[in-house]
Amino acid sequence: MDKVIVRFKEERGKNPENYTKALFPAHNMGRCKGFTVVETSDSMQSMNTTVFWFPEMRLEYLPVYDTSQMTKLYQKSKE
Repeated sequence: MDKVIVRFKEERGKNPENYTKALFPAHNMGRCKGFTVVETSDSMQSMNTTVFWFPEMRLEYLPVYDTSQMTKLYQKSKE
């Protein structure tokens, strides 16, 4: 945890445009597991964030889609 705190303050705080933007701050779910909701304008921000935290943390990105948009896209694909 100490390494993560130091690392967050050293670089990521100086150049936030290079990394994913937190929409929902980090929350701990116990046993060193947690989640954060982030947004990104390009894949390079995701890669920068992943490389930045390696090897202190393992990151996994799961897409979150607007259900109404996904439904419309699905219906359109069936036409």
